[in-house]
Amino acid sequence: MNHSYAAAFGLLLSVVMLWLPANTWAQQEPAWTDAECHALYKKLMNLMHKASDPKTSDPQALKKAIDDSLSSFAKHCPKEAPSLKYLARSAEDIEADRQETAGADATTDKAGKKMEENKKHNGDAGYTNCENTLELASAVPASADKKPSAQRAAKNEAVDKFLNGCLTRGAKATDCDTLRKAAIDILKEDVLRLGSTANPAYLPNIIRMFYSDDVELRITAAHAMGMIGPQDSDVGRLAGLSNDPVPDVRHAVSNMLSQGKGNAITLLKQRIVHLHTGREVEKPADPAKFSMPVAPDSVYLFDSSDAGKGRLSYVVCKGDAVSFFKGKVKKGPFKWEQFKEQYRYQIQDEDEALNQAQQAAGKQLENEQPPDPAKNMEAYVAYMQKLGSVSTQGSMGKMLFDTYQPNLYGAPNVFVLEERQIGQRSYPTRYVVVYQELAFKRPGYRLAWTTVPDDALKAAQVASLKEQKEEEALKATTKKEEEAAKKREAELESLTKKKDAAEKKQFKKGQADLEKELGF
Repeated sequence: MNHSYAAAFGLLLSVVMLWLPANTWAQQEPAWTDAECHALYKKLMNLMHKASDPKTSDPQALKKAIDDSLSSFAKHCPKEAPSLKYLARSAEDIEADRQETAGADATTDKAGKKMEENKKHNGDAGYTNCENTLELASAVPASADKKPSAQRAAKNEAVDKFLNGCLTRGAKATDCDTLRKAAIDILKEDVLRLGSTANPAYLPNIIRMFYSDDVELRITAAHAMGMIGPQDSDVGRLAGLSNDPVPDVRHAVSNMLSQGKGNAITLLKQRIVHLHTGREVEKPADPAKFSMPVAPDSVYLFDSSDAGKGRLSYVVCKGDAVSFFKGKVKKGPFKWEQFKEQYRYQIQDEDEALNQAQQAAGKQLENEQPPDPAKNMEAYVAYMQKLGSVSTQGSMGKMLFDTYQPNLYGAPNVFVLEERQIGQRSYPTRYVVVYQELAFKRPGYRLAWTTVPDDALKAAQVASLKEQKEEEALKATTKKEEEAAKKREAELESLTKKKDAAEKKQFKKGQADLEKELGF
């Protein structure tokens, strides 16, 4: 915002105080009802709250709205003189609030750009997406048309010390931990202040906080964005934030998306999967450990990957995953539903083996005595985490990765990369599901491999082979019955045709005899 706008806002708020002495109750007209006066007072408070935002739209129209409302209040609500005086006293506080918001905007603008520069210099964008940049517009920070308060000046100085002494190349500050804590606390307070305005103009500065490696600041920034409410036009920038390497940040981004509006925002919210919690940075699993290939220019998706389940997911930034995997395929491509039908018993065996392992792990836990949280909280937390892990070990835990909603993934295709004979069946032990990541508007794929030991699959085969033989026998019996029914139907149809032909012939003969007797 330029200085003329900033000055206009100063006049806008001070007009409340200047207007009163000369105009209060000067031209009183018929009084309004209490309800009408209370409604107008509430409107005035809302208008003045808008005036506290340095980046509010159309300040001249806002000034006129406040002037008109003040005039109506004085003319029609003479009993509300104390309320009008309270508005006058509040004007100074609102002006101070406006100046503080302008200061917060300038500070987050400077800090965000410095953190962005620092991350890019270190080759780490602080989050994971294809562009490796948030591509934010360089919004002009709001101008504070008055000298910063002593409190604001102290905040600016604390943030500057951290930026210049700890993030600038060649910086040599020795107390960066202390400086960092002070600066982060200030920036968290500032982004919440900007969020409380509900003004989308502050989104670029708030989003830049995701360049910070401080988890709490990123979570706070997500909360502030939720206060503003993201729109469909913001999805391009938010998609990368949803793939933050820290689980709790992803949770915060998901909660923020819940406050947004639009089909694209809703789709992105549906796409985020909550697998883990915590403040620790997750590291992408190494697919090479599982002999799984990765297409060039791929980005790992934290929220839909779990090596323990044999599933790793990616988006493709450039090119097409299909062309890459076609050269490595052993069988396929299959449509997803076709693949599930083709390998129905193999998938059933794997699910049964997973469920058996889950039951065994659950029985083992039942025999353990849970630690007393009062005596050893760390051991108790570890026990609860183990319990939670066991609850997802079965086939239900894998189902989360093997459900492809059309509105999120389009029509997936499956390429079988490896098929092995295990016991009496041939299993697709390594395959890839290729699809469209509709929420990210990019191609995507999920690497999948069997995590169940061969012996467990062979054990599961005992029941499924019996089921398969029974089903095949039933199909054979049903087929024979259907063929016999068709044969009977054909014979009946043939007999009916012969009968109809004989009756027709007899009818014609009788008709001819009758005509002969009658002399025709």
